[in-house]
Order: sequence, then structure tokens, then C-alpha cells
Amino acid sequence: MKINKSGRSLSFFLDQKLCLVKYKMLKKIINLSLKKKIDTRICLHKNPKKGLQFMLICKLKNTNKYFYKHKYLKFYYIIKGRLKINFNKKIVYLSKNKNICYLMDKNILYATNSITNYSLYLEIICKN
Repeated sequence: MKINKSGRSLSFFLDQKLCLVKYKMLKKIINLSLKKKIDTRICLHKNPKKGLQFMLICKLKNTNKYFYKHKYLKFYYIIKGRLKINFNKKIVYLSKNKNICYLMDKNILYATNSITNYSLYLEIICKN
């Protein structure tokens, strides 16, 4: 994996053509997040400027207190932990035993926060 520090969180891009995600890769970003107290992600896409963006994200509790406006559709699929998404004075909670995924429309002011010590989730953004 190649490291990239240009985004809001520490990210890694896969340096191979086949995007096979192994559990040890997920454990690596979880352990790195917990050790350095930062959010981390693995980017499965090749081009960060266009097309579909696939990211496996480890978000720590209390690391995001800001709202952002994203101009693209966003899809969330929770893998581990509990995630809270605040938008338009509403809150959506994602967890493996209740609401496992959520599709958010574009141009919405939102913030994501982990309710548990960390949340691991797949985020897909459609940049067309």
C-alpha cells in the first residue's frame, strides 16, 4: 500500500491491480488509528478526481466535530462499530445489528462520528 497525506485523514492506496482486501489490512488501519489517534482509510479506487471512489475508513470516536458539504452521492456500509451521521437536523445511526447502510444525497451539510471507540465502514462516492 502507498501512503497519501493529502486528504483530511491518513490514507493508503493499493498498489496492485487486483483490489483484494484482506482482514490484516483492516487490522493495520485500525491499529494505526488507535495508536496515532487519527482517522485512516484505504482507498480502493485509482483516480481520486473522477468515477467511483471506494474507501474503507476507520473513524475514531470524537475525531470529527465539523460539518462538510459534499457535492456527490455518498453510500455508507458499516463493518464494525456504530456510526452517527448528522445532516439537516436529522441523525442516522449505522450498526451491524440494525441499520447497516445509508445512501446520502449530494449537496447536504453533514458530519460523521463514531459512537464506539472506532467504526470501520465502507464509503462509496460517485464522482461523475
